[in-house]
Amino acid sequence: MDEATTFITIPPERLAELKERDDFFKGRPPKGDCESCGARPATSWWSGESSFTEINHGAPVYKWCELCCIEAQLEHAKKAAGRVAELEEQRARFLARLQDAEDDGA
Repeated sequence: MDEATTFITIPPERLAELKERDDFFKGRPPKGDCESCGARPATSWWSGESSFTEINHGAPVYKWCELCCIEAQLEHAKKAAGRVAELEEQRARFLARLQDAEDDGA
C-alpha cells in the first residue's frame, strides 16, 4: 500500500443512507415500506418540494408508496388552486398599471 492511500470508516447507518441515495440517483426503485404511512410497500421516491439541485446537495429523499405520493400532490394542487383568484386580481392590477403608463406616455 502506498502512502497516499487513506481508509475511512463509515458508520453502518450512514452507509445504508448513502446506498439508498445511490439507488435514487441511479433510477432504481426503492426497497422497503413507505416512510410516510408505513402501511404499504414503497414504490416511489418523494422529495417534497426539493429541487434536484437541492437533492444533489443533500436534501432528503423518502421512500413512499404511490397513494401517499398522490395524496401529497393533491394537497399541493388544492393549495395552488386556492391562489388562482388572488393571482388573477394581481394580474389585472398590473395590466391596469401598464395601460395607465401607456396612456400617460401617448
